[in-house]
Amino acid sequence: MNRPYIFCHMMTSLDGKIMGSYMETPEGAAAGDVFYNLSFGKNPYYKHQGWLSGRITTDDNFTFYEKPDLDENAAKVPEGDYIAKKTDMYYVSIDPSGRLGWKSSTLTYIDTTAHVIEVLTEKATNAYKAFLRRLSISYIIAGSKSDGWRQYMAALSREKCKGELR
Repeated sequence: MNRPYIFCHMMTSLDGKIMGSYMETPEGAAAGDVFYNLSFGKNPYYKHQGWLSGRITTDDNFTFYEKPDLDENAAKVPEGDYIAKKTDMYYVSIDPSGRLGWKSSTLTYIDTTAHVIEVLTEKATNAYKAFLRRLSISYIIAGSKSDGWRQYMAALSREKCKGELR
């Protein structure tokens, strides 16, 4: 296969909102548990290699709006993608400009641990890419636009086809 296999899951309210008090109801909690068990549980139905979220969802759930610890005088990093680690599970974060304040190269969602991959655009600074390298966080450069989903998926596929990602 020359592209990632993608399925989209979102828990939404009847009016289409992806956040809200409905998530705190017993029914919302039960739906979240069903999704987790299907996707990540001890014997998941989906045999995926990772999951993807945007910058705001990542900030809301994992980086908590921390600012990245940037060194504006960092040495120039090599051009192109940086794959720090091969693993069985990845968390892919779409962060076009490089704004997330990671503290670690891995994250844990309930009992699932994943290596972080940032999908950046050419807007991301050298200081941000050096920050990711310092933490051993992989990143993929997906062109110059922040709305290029086709470019994002092509970049993930490129690394997969090169054997850099499992």
